[in-house]
Amino acid sequence: MDSNILSLHWVFTHQVIPELFHKTPDTFLRLLEKDGNQFLHFYWDEAAKKNNFVKQTIAGLNYELRKPNDITYISLITLPLPSNPGESYYAACIFRPYRVMMFGFISDVSKVLLLDKAGLSGSAKMVEVTPKIERLDLRPLQEITRQKFLDEVYRELELEMPGKTPG
Repeated sequence: MDSNILSLHWVFTHQVIPELFHKTPDTFLRLLEKDGNQFLHFYWDEAAKKNNFVKQTIAGLNYELRKPNDITYISLITLPLPSNPGESYYAACIFRPYRVMMFGFISDVSKVLLLDKAGLSGSAKMVEVTPKIERLDLRPLQEITRQKFLDEVYRELELEMPGKTPG
């Protein structure tokens, strides 16, 4: 997204959520579980204040916590409907605390995946925001649904979707 037209929606999903989550994923999930939407609403409002944005609606902002296996935690955040390309429909904050990596300098204990609105009407793209808050475009998606995004999150993590048979 062009830095001249940053929106509250974009700042919240591409900066605020990734910074909070990557720094302390266990605390983020604990606070989300404890305070739920209040936690998300607080940081949405803080992002607006800090960046001098006019307060925008948070209608549709919600979350769901999932634990697809004993070592993976996913917070799936549904965002207000995006109006500009680059804003997100959904965010998945993934925490794998026991993920052992061969080399200490490589860490994928935390991962933030987004489903961003693309420039073409009805299209989207899967994006990762790294711990260094770098945005990586992963792949385009034509179907913009919560279920399709969740399927892609599980695919990215190489996990089987609960209730689906291996294909």
